Amino acid sequence: MQPVKKECGSQPRCCPGITKTDGLQAQKSLQTFFYLSIKLRKIRPLKQLSIVVRKLRFSYRQLSRLYRQLSSSYRQFNLFYRQLSSSYRQLSSSYRQLSRFYRQLSCSYRQLSSFYRQLSSSYRQLSRLYRQLSSSYRQLSCSYRQLRRLYRQLSRFYRQLSSFYRQLSSSYRQLNLFYRQLSSSYRQLSRFYRQLSSSYRQLSSSYRQLSSSYRQLSSSYRQLNLFYRQLSRFYRQLSRLYRQLSRLYRQLSRLVRQLSQRAEPIFVPAAQAAGTNSVIPPDIPDG
Repeated sequence: MQPVKKECGSQPRCCPGITKTDGLQAQKSLQTFFYLSIKLRKIRPLKQLSIVVRKLRFSYRQLSRLYRQLSSSYRQFNLFYRQLSSSYRQLSSSYRQLSRFYRQLSCSYRQLSSFYRQLSSSYRQLSRLYRQLSSSYRQLSCSYRQLRRLYRQLSRFYRQLSSFYRQLSSSYRQLNLFYRQLSSSYRQLSRFYRQLSSSYRQLSSSYRQLSSSYRQLSSSYRQLNLFYRQLSRFYRQLSRLYRQLSRLYRQLSRLVRQLSQRAEPIFVPAAQAAGTNSVIPPDIPDG
């Protein structure tokens, strides 16, 4: 049950049964009731007592109406705040006190002051409890908003994960196909490798044979190179001898010509014939 504040007289959000006019009427009835309770101590004649009793009955009716409205609001509040066990216990204790005080008020007028005091204390407690409940409600609303934001973020993250999972599934399929192609290519490569290994063995055997033949050829090439060097040396020596012989031959031919010119004319034709019939060997080029 949420109390009505005396200063503003506004209707609380949790109790839709109490209106603004009902709160004002309850304040007026309480003011008249306490005003009459103060004056009862000073009034002595019976007529004024009857008037006071009538006013008290009127205020009592207003209080009964207010009590009915408060009971209906209390029922609504009880349905709304079942989950709050601690606050419900405090409210049930205050409601019991109010019900007992109301019975005592119907029996006698003297207990109204104590009832008012209890009402004021309960009103204060209820105001404090209402403030606590409002603060807790605000905190719950803030936490609910945060939870909604988190839920939206999680939903977005879930969508992103689902899209990423789909991409992964497609990539996995592509990889599986690629793996199958690689396996087929690996088999072909293994076959080709076997063929290459057999060909490599054949080539290695042929290479060994060629290496042996190459060694033989290299040894023969070395021998031929040595023989060529010897021939080149011999050719150089022959060329030197030929040059020397050609020089000697020229000198001899010159001497023969000179001797033929100085000798008798009988021997001239013979010398000319000998000079014409002589053969000069060709020059041998240097190797």
